[in-house]
Amino acid sequence: MIENKFRNEIDKYYGVADIEIVARKAKQEAEAITRKVDNQ
Repeated sequence: MIENKFRNEIDKYYGVADIEIVARKAKQEAEAITRKVDNQ
C-alpha cells in the first residue's frame, strides 16, 4: 500500500513519535494538491 511506503520513509526521517504529525501534514498537502488538480 502507498500509505505503508510513506510511513517507512517517514520512519527513516522523523522517527516513530512524529508519524501522526507528519501524516496529518501530508494529508493536508495531498488534499491541497487534489483541490488544485480538480480546479484545472
